[in-house]
This record gives sequence, structure tokens and C-alpha cells, in this order.
Amino acid sequence: MEVVNIDKLIFSLTNIVCKSLITIILALSFNQIANATIVNINITAPKNQLENMVLLDASNLSSCQKESVKMAKCLPANTFQSPKGVLASFYDISWVFGTTNLKGNEKIVVFADTEKQRDALLALLFLSGHENLWRW
Repeated sequence: MEVVNIDKLIFSLTNIVCKSLITIILALSFNQIANATIVNINITAPKNQLENMVLLDASNLSSCQKESVKMAKCLPANTFQSPKGVLASFYDISWVFGTTNLKGNEKIVVFADTEKQRDALLALLFLSGHENLWRW
């Protein structure tokens, strides 16, 4: 008869349930973001409009450091997951946003090399309570 470690079993089940819930939440949030919250910014927007916004580059760190827009903060979308693709906890995600001095009431413009990177960061910002999000 095989002895099952109940702690490992509970951890495995919890991990599976959490991953499923995160997938559902992200899917729902992407739908909600696409329908109501995110505004596309015109590339030819007046300079004074952009000066009052926080610019976030969700591209890979090396790309961001070499080629990003002046005054943009590098916040790679892959910062929020492990090499195996596990999403960080919302406590840790909130901590990262706090260290970049994001409070939730500012206008945030997110851009990246790919739509996937940009939209992933937008979804996390939205789920963290940021309401005034723009994508470029």
C-alpha cells in the first residue's frame, strides 16, 4: 500500500485550482479591458498630453533599456512570472507597482514590442485597481 503525503496532495490541488482561477480571471479581465477601460492613444498625440502620463514599457528589459521612449519606465511583462510561467502573487505584483511609484490614480500609457507583452501588463494593472489605462 502506498502512503500519500496529504500536504503534498493539498498543495498540488491548491496549485491547480489557483492556476485555473488566475486563467479565468485574466480571461475575464482581458475581455473587460478590451470592451471598456483601455483607450488607444494616438501616436501623434500632443506632447503636453503625454507629459502628464506615466509611460510604461512592457518590453523585455534589455530591449527597454536600449531602445525605449525617453522618460518611460521599464516594467517588463515577464517580470511577473517565473521561468516556468507561474504568475507571481498579487501581493508581489502590488509591491512591484509600488516600487515604480504607481498609486492607481495616475494616467498610465503602456506600450511594448508586442501586443501580448503590452496587454499582459495592462491586465495586471487593471486587476490591481488602476483605472486610467491607455495603450500605445
